[in-house]
Amino acid sequence: SGCLIKINDKNAMQPEMLFSSPLHKITDFPFSILGGFAVLRNRYLVGGYEEKLFVWDIENNKEIGTHFFQQYRYLLFGINAVTEKYLIGVGVESNCEYSHVVRFKIDDLLQCEKKPEIEILKKYRSLDVKQSLVSLPNNQVVMSFSNSTEIEVWDVETKKEISRLKANGRVNYTTPLSNQYFASYSRIERGTDMMELWE
Repeated sequence: SGCLIKINDKNAMQPEMLFSSPLHKITDFPFSILGGFAVLRNRYLVGGYEEKLFVWDIENNKEIGTHFFQQYRYLLFGINAVTEKYLIGVGVESNCEYSHVVRFKIDDLLQCEKKPEIEILKKYRSLDVKQSLVSLPNNQVVMSFSNSTEIEVWDVETKKEISRLKANGRVNYTTPLSNQYFASYSRIERGTDMMELWE
């Protein structure tokens, strides 16, 4: 399980103030480290717990929806994979042979009356593959997979790949640096890693 912690002092957002400011726990909620979580519109927490997706209203401290997707064994989310309109995640098939990079419309997630539609962007074999998803401006997302030296850039709106970037090694991880730049971390050879910056 996980918990939400509220920082009472707004100045505590500064690193030097973080541990000296009063904190108190807001609530507990189902959570899986494997599933991860994302924050939507600075107010809503979305998490994956096995085949479940839950949405929590942080401001009002209440759950607004839990949805089941039985075609998946796990749903995985990352805090860096949210665009203006979409939440990007990964669904691992029940037999764990294949995984899907998927998208949810944020507006649908926040309407608790109906189950949100899940749409597939890319299908890939799950075995021994770590994926990394990073959102960019203009509803674009960067995908990288640990068995490849290529970084894929997709248009989330059209659900189409728009470009591929060639890294110097097998890409283990990507991370955003700003709206204009992101970094990738590659394994060149055993014992040698490299960080590459992209614009």
